[in-house]
Amino acid sequence: MGGPDAEAVLKPLDGVVEFVRSGDSIAPGVTVEATRGHTPGHLAIVVRDPSGGSTESVCIVEDILHSPAQVGDPDLVFSSNAAPDQARAVRDHVLQRPDTVIAAGHFTDDVFGRVTSVGDAHVWAPVGGPPSSR
Repeated sequence: MGGPDAEAVLKPLDGVVEFVRSGDSIAPGVTVEATRGHTPGHLAIVVRDPSGGSTESVCIVEDILHSPAQVGDPDLVFSSNAAPDQARAVRDHVLQRPDTVIAAGHFTDDVFGRVTSVGDAHVWAPVGGPPSSR
């Protein structure tokens, strides 16, 4: 697997789209964050209150999480991860973010949630609902 050929994909887009890098602000309160391991150049989007009035954020995780099962067992690896160890480290980092709502677009239900700890385990807690162990 390993992802698309960067030369074949990016070169035709040069001058057509504006590329971003980790840490870039793309709108007030919206930044991109490198989340290596899935595919080269993979980024998450982090949304914060631009006024600073709240410490809560939303992290749109893209391909970091594919199923709530990965919350409870972060060792589960998606087959297209180019660097599984890096992907695991990124997933661990995301699962330990305080004051964060996670937007996990690959989840079939409960796309928005928080990660809570129950003993040594992580549990997906959908926003607006009780913790789930799915």
